[in-house]
Amino acid sequence: MRAETERVSLTEYGLNRGWFMRVAVAGLLCVLLSASTAFAATAKDALEVDDTPAQARDITAYFAPDRNWFGSSPRSESRSFTSVPAGTQPADEDWVRFTVTDKDIDLAQSYLFEAVSGSNRVDPVIEIYGPVHSAAEPDYTAPAALVESTVTPETTQTDPLAVEWNDDGIWFERRSSSVVFIPEDKPEGVGTYYVRVRPYYHFDGGWTSPKSSLAGSYTLRYKIGGFSRLYGADRLATAIDVSQERFPTTGPDKKIALIANAYSFPDALSGSTLAGAVGGPVLLTRGDRLPSSVRNELIRLGVTKVYILGGPVAISNPVAKAVDAIPGVSIERVGGSNRVATARLVAREAASYGPTAPLAFVVNSSKFPDALAASPMATYNVAPVLLTDGSTLSQDTRRALADSLLGIDDVVIVGGTAVVSSAVESEIRSILGGSRHVRRVAGSNRYQTARNFAVWATGPTVDIETVGTSSNPTALKTLDFHRIGVASGEDFPDALAGGVFCGFARAPILLTASTKLSPYLLNPSYVGTAPRPDYYGAAPYIISRSYVIGGSSAVSTINYRVLDIFTGPSPL
Repeated sequence: MRAETERVSLTEYGLNRGWFMRVAVAGLLCVLLSASTAFAATAKDALEVDDTPAQARDITAYFAPDRNWFGSSPRSESRSFTSVPAGTQPADEDWVRFTVTDKDIDLAQSYLFEAVSGSNRVDPVIEIYGPVHSAAEPDYTAPAALVESTVTPETTQTDPLAVEWNDDGIWFERRSSSVVFIPEDKPEGVGTYYVRVRPYYHFDGGWTSPKSSLAGSYTLRYKIGGFSRLYGADRLATAIDVSQERFPTTGPDKKIALIANAYSFPDALSGSTLAGAVGGPVLLTRGDRLPSSVRNELIRLGVTKVYILGGPVAISNPVAKAVDAIPGVSIERVGGSNRVATARLVAREAASYGPTAPLAFVVNSSKFPDALAASPMATYNVAPVLLTDGSTLSQDTRRALADSLLGIDDVVIVGGTAVVSSAVESEIRSILGGSRHVRRVAGSNRYQTARNFAVWATGPTVDIETVGTSSNPTALKTLDFHRIGVASGEDFPDALAGGVFCGFARAPILLTASTKLSPYLLNPSYVGTAPRPDYYGAAPYIISRSYVIGGSSAVSTINYRVLDIFTGPSPL
């Protein structure tokens, strides 16, 4: 994982919250308008000499904190590829460059570039090269040397020397290319990077073909920060995409993965503790058969052991046998007579790898929304997630609280009294030795509960690094305020794998409705003197690169756009 970001207040730069919100709202309006109109662009001379890396214009200054604040619109430039003599390749490629420092990598900065066509004649390609550590130019391939299709129309080869590229993209859902670029960890990622924008050559028939897109206007946009969407065609595919983002490569170390039923939340939720203990992903499966896509992901990960979460009713024996049949893979089922018993057994299994946290989370066994918020904290701290009936403390949870192997001294109840009653809280207090050992984190609804839990878990209002109960305020390490995960609060599948992913990234997960952004996540229209009720307003810290978990049916495109514009650089 990348180095953690230091918290810095905007007031250190002479900025106040009122100014910040005015800029944020302006940025939001820009995003909404971008669906139908282009940003106002800074015009650049179409004949500007920037056709080679040596002529590349340095845009590092536009990524500086005082030029590209969280809530501001991207830098936007009107550009064009000029006409060239028939039968020759276009000479008017556009190059820019920017420098990445140790601090940028420590902050997990991401860089977003987009080239949007202004005419039907231009279909841009973006390629990024580097890093270069001296005055030498980067290695790159001239377009004429690339393989241009003479068989399949409208096909071109992107440069294999590029470290990142795209000839398509839907950042603003236009005819465009967009790239989100994240430098490697230092020292490999430090240096100067070059960005080339060139036409996508419809080469079929040669350079003089009418299909050749060689000249015309486009708009270049760039900014720091951004939301990445992790998703697949269904809940199973989304969990796989999340796994591949967290574990893009495999190594020789022993790897362990967990599998849970995709259509029931409790086992996967309690499994977040075990995932944190073993450092492996949670994949979702059908209960009656193992999809080939899940099997292929286990093979790609190179796992040697798979935990089956839940009993045969949750995941059938044929599924377990299919996993066990993968060469080099052994299985272990962790399942009790019901979901509450399974949660206790999962916590005990996590403890077999080392001490679990002395604080456990207690959540309703049949209602998922409040419980989802606890998953990243449980993963990051290897803290048990225990389930209970809403009105009475379940017997297996009572056993877990008294289990010397788990060593639970404190409890955080997630959700209001409608989901975990005062009677349950009273009994937990009695078991643990008093009210100082129990904390309840709740809101008026699922979205506010997720927000309140995320604020508690990150501790931004008092700038702390540990949280807990009155009895043990250092029981757990905090998550980071500056990067978040966002998932649907209307259904649970995406947040199951996403919560574990966020835990590995030390990020809280917040919930929103699909088509209406939760006001407890971001509320640009808020006016008042009381503390802001949304996560964004909980502290004057920057939110950098973050994730939306799930496709557009889970979190709509317009919500995704709004969230994207509200990310930006940390002011260091």
